[in-house]
Amino acid sequence: MQRFQSLKRLLLFYTLTLVILLSSYYAALYMELRHHSERRSLDIFNNLQYDVTEHAAITNDDVENILKKPYFQDISYQLIFMLPSGQTYIYNHTRPNETALVAVSFPATTFNAKNLYQLDNQKLRADISLEGGYQLYLVLRHHIPDVNWTSYRYWLPLIAALVLFIIALLYMLRRQANWQQLLLYTDTLSEDAKEAYTPAPFPLEKTTSEFLRLGHALSRIKYQLHHDHRRINTLRHRLERLVDGAPLPMLTITRQGQISFFNPRFEQVFATVFQSEVSYSLSDFLTGSDKATQQLLLDLSAERVTRTLLVYGLENNQPYQLHLSPWFGAHGQVRGFTALLNNVNSFVKKCEDLRLKNHTLESQAKSFTELRSVIGHELRTPLNAIISTLDMVDKDSLTTAQRETLAILTQSSHSMLTMLNDMLDMAKIEAGKVDILNESTDIFKLGQQVNDLMIGSSRRRDIDMLYYFEPHCPRYITTDGQRLCQILLNLMDNAVKFTDSGYVALIVEAVTTQEVAELDPAPLNK
Repeated sequence: MQRFQSLKRLLLFYTLTLVILLSSYYAALYMELRHHSERRSLDIFNNLQYDVTEHAAITNDDVENILKKPYFQDISYQLIFMLPSGQTYIYNHTRPNETALVAVSFPATTFNAKNLYQLDNQKLRADISLEGGYQLYLVLRHHIPDVNWTSYRYWLPLIAALVLFIIALLYMLRRQANWQQLLLYTDTLSEDAKEAYTPAPFPLEKTTSEFLRLGHALSRIKYQLHHDHRRINTLRHRLERLVDGAPLPMLTITRQGQISFFNPRFEQVFATVFQSEVSYSLSDFLTGSDKATQQLLLDLSAERVTRTLLVYGLENNQPYQLHLSPWFGAHGQVRGFTALLNNVNSFVKKCEDLRLKNHTLESQAKSFTELRSVIGHELRTPLNAIISTLDMVDKDSLTTAQRETLAILTQSSHSMLTMLNDMLDMAKIEAGKVDILNESTDIFKLGQQVNDLMIGSSRRRDIDMLYYFEPHCPRYITTDGQRLCQILLNLMDNAVKFTDSGYVALIVEAVTTQEVAELDPAPLNK
């Protein structure tokens, strides 16, 4: 019964309930009997009062005749009759098995017309005053009738309580047997149970429906637990094969930086056998590529994101890529880290070779830039001489066609000089020494010069060259005219190259700030 304390407590509670109900019933029955006895005493007093008031001058014989009436039988009383002369008669009667009223007792209180008697738990005390000075003092002892246990009202509740107690006891014993079967069945549940679902082995005729449902629920839980256990074992075996057979070193790290596990590949690379009683840390095997990485290896407690670090082995001095991934608990706190090491020695060597090649190429590019600057300066002198010679030609002695040819030669020479200057400016830009000369520039004349320089190219591709300058456009703007001319020449040259037929037009028109912002708002926002 030690294992079924709940049933024991339930039976005790049921027994106490029955006892309380029986006690309440018999207490109410006792109160009813006592009230009945008090009511009988009060009726006797009323009858006595009625009988004595019928006599104008009551005598002792009248009192004795009244006491012989039936309602004074089978009751204990004491009646004191006092005459006006002071003569007193005392009448006592005591029921068998009751103590006699020996002492003469008078009422201790003074009665009035509204209160002629005094009633307590045991007695009724009364005072009757008659005309002529007659006085009656009455003491009645309540008579509680004997309990007749053969009456059904006394024994039936007790028998009913016993029957209910026996029924409850039998029900509890049956429930105990059911619980015993259920506990035995629960003790037999194990992880190596059958894969198929088997119902609980409870007899239908001796087991209640709730125990059957509970047994089936336990069977289903057992089956599900067995299924989950097999699945967990399968996943665990797969994970063990994956970790043990991994070609890369793998390890798990606690939040405090202690290594809690590493796989056989880690043991091979770092020549260390894992021992659970030995404390390992990352700094025992690896060192950071810089100061910040080394500090991170020593303190991982604040890390909450995945990181990839470059580290070196302490023994073999090989570079490794350390991939650290935190794993979290149920409440979002970092519980530890998983780490994966990848040997990047060949990659680091390739990066170093590429760095050396890049350094070589940068040196060559620097030499080429210097050579380009030297060549540009060397070509500028003869080109200036050509331009000076063309400027000295007398245009008045030339024909119209010769003049056009001379103008084209002059413009081409100036264009070539501009290209040389641009090449030198590119060198200055790369060196960070470029200068922008902002001055008032005639954009109408500049556009006409660009158009004249591109006429030859357009004629060779059999396309028309158009130039339009809007009348409302300002003629002079502040800019670097030389570089603006080179930009327009490059744009027009590309337009002529990629136009197969038709025309190429250079149009100069004024635009508002809003239109410029709609075309490209980024430069205005800077």
